[in-house]
Amino acid sequence: MKNRYEGGDLVVESLINLGVKQVFSVSGGPLNSIYHAAASNKLPIVHTRHEAAAGFMAEAVSRMTGTPGVAMVTLGPAVTNSVTTAFMAQMAGSPLLIIGGQGNTRDFDRGAEMQAKHVRIMTPVTKFAARVLHTERIPEYIEMAWRHMWAGRPGPVFLEIPIDVLSALAEQQAPATGVMTRSANLSPEAAREIETALAKARRPILVIGDEARWEMTSGLDPADLRQAIERHGLPFTSLRHARGLVDERHELCLGPACVFAHKSLQQALKEADLVILLGHHMEADLDFGASVSEGAVVVQCYPDVEYLGRNRRSDIATLAGVKPVVELLLGLAPIEIDRAWVEGA
Repeated sequence: MKNRYEGGDLVVESLINLGVKQVFSVSGGPLNSIYHAAASNKLPIVHTRHEAAAGFMAEAVSRMTGTPGVAMVTLGPAVTNSVTTAFMAQMAGSPLLIIGGQGNTRDFDRGAEMQAKHVRIMTPVTKFAARVLHTERIPEYIEMAWRHMWAGRPGPVFLEIPIDVLSALAEQQAPATGVMTRSANLSPEAAREIETALAKARRPILVIGDEARWEMTSGLDPADLRQAIERHGLPFTSLRHARGLVDERHELCLGPACVFAHKSLQQALKEADLVILLGHHMEADLDFGASVSEGAVVVQCYPDVEYLGRNRRSDIATLAGVKPVVELLLGLAPIEIDRAWVEGA
């Protein structure tokens, strides 16, 4: 019975335990231990001809499935070719793990071929970047990176694992586990404030943001979101990753949430007396909040305190996820809305 494992085995076992279904990579010797383990454990590897392609394909997985994508690259220019991918995932708020190789630890700072300061290079474009120096700690670092990737607003993370750390043997370790559950709870006080704001509103608009997409991994059902909208007759618009969660052909949909592309949305936001920003912040597509009437009550629900009230004051700002707000809406009696305004919006 096998009781000592290569570092590559620990990487693959951890990824499988975290629910990863495939990885994207440009083949290279520094990652051979991972490739062998992937073949043995039937973890598919999609090989590309450029590291940026591997990264963008992995990031597309996160957009399409709501679960993190994983890219693996070798070292030196392979890592620098991944910078743009990480930057785009950072800007988009997409969960992405990039694993980079490195030369043998015994050759650090000796001018070995293609060795570079990978962690220093990747730090500005990721939420977390670290080097793994001990084989037995590989699962620990993967779990650590996974936590950073999901904490608050999602984003890219980077791990560098040298050749000898990957190929060395270690005692069997517990694989990394999926430690992040999204959808922060809604406090009773915030729930009462939202209920009061809804009761007073006659021209409300619901803006659905990225967090709705990621909370599908924690049980948010888009059908519940649609039902909440229909229960109250809420006009809605969707941002970025949230687009398509509720069919944009729905009669209550105001179109994609880009005010520069939709004059009707511009007008509706200027006339609205309540804007519920569900799982997002006042970013560029909303003209940083300038698109919303000064007299409107703004409710913002987002699980990252850094983005609460960003660019535009929120009258009700709560460190909460999307799912609890959807559940609140489903439990309230239908609100009274200016139907003539809705039909004209």
